[in-house]
Amino acid sequence: MKKTYIVLFVVAATLGLAACDTGAPIPDPKIETETAISTLSETVTEATESAIGGVNDMTEAADQMANDTIDDAIDDAVNIIKDTSGVTSSKIDDTVNGILD
Repeated sequence: MKKTYIVLFVVAATLGLAACDTGAPIPDPKIETETAISTLSETVTEATESAIGGVNDMTEAADQMANDTIDDAIDDAVNIIKDTSGVTSSKIDDTVNGILD
């Protein structure tokens, strides 16, 4: 029975000593916190830039749609004016220039 206790004590001591020193340095909480804040800040900045880019794209698309709608309305007005009898080409040009101004 004595040999069993000695072997058990040696195994426990060996495992205890092995667990005490892993060879890795103890991390500094201040450095880890600064790293986490920096990473979070970069992530927020990237998300903000992406959102701004999306808003800019949507604004450009809305402007293009508005311009296309105005162009279509002008074309329709010109066609209506052309279809009207007794209207001369110079009157059409004057009307179109008046609309564009």
